[in-house]
Amino acid sequence: MPPRLDKCCIENCTGNSKSRFSVPIVSHEKWERVIGKTLNQRSRICGDHFLEEDKIDTWVSGQGANKYSICLKKPRLKKGAVPMLNLNLKKSGEDVSTYKMDIDISIEAIVALTCDGASTNKTMLKILNVNGKKTEFKNYFQNPFNENRKIYVFSDAPHAIKNVRNRLFQNKQLKSKPLIIIMYTYKNIHPTNPCIK
Repeated sequence: MPPRLDKCCIENCTGNSKSRFSVPIVSHEKWERVIGKTLNQRSRICGDHFLEEDKIDTWVSGQGANKYSICLKKPRLKKGAVPMLNLNLKKSGEDVSTYKMDIDISIEAIVALTCDGASTNKTMLKILNVNGKKTEFKNYFQNPFNENRKIYVFSDAPHAIKNVRNRLFQNKQLKSKPLIIIMYTYKNIHPTNPCIK
């Protein structure tokens, strides 16, 4: 089978998405900065690299009982959409913080971002002066494009709960200064459940 002419230009992309999007003239430089390579008029990026909310696959018109929608044969991107998923980039925390500010904020009115405890995210939060300690708590940073607005940072709660659960299950105890949380307590709360994992 011959290779696709509109192959996705993201390195090592498996190209599972049928949708291919050309680079908008307005966002050309931003897309290049995100991807880390030069793009031309024939460059295409598949739908796997865009957030679902950035893709438009239906056309809606009317209101109430007169409202109807038509599925588009070829999806479109919302204005200002930027590839953000599965980019296969090896970025440092500093690169990630620059990426977040330069790309996301300049395009959308971002009010918050969510991140897990990965080392790149920890570095990014340190650079942005975000701190979760009780004594130095600060869960926001200044929007660089609007001094009257803040951008709040949230922890990925399900990910944090999973980490606590795994730690408790493996080590049978968890230190939370000055307390120690013991697995035995949870076994007494749920005596009928043979496995909390």
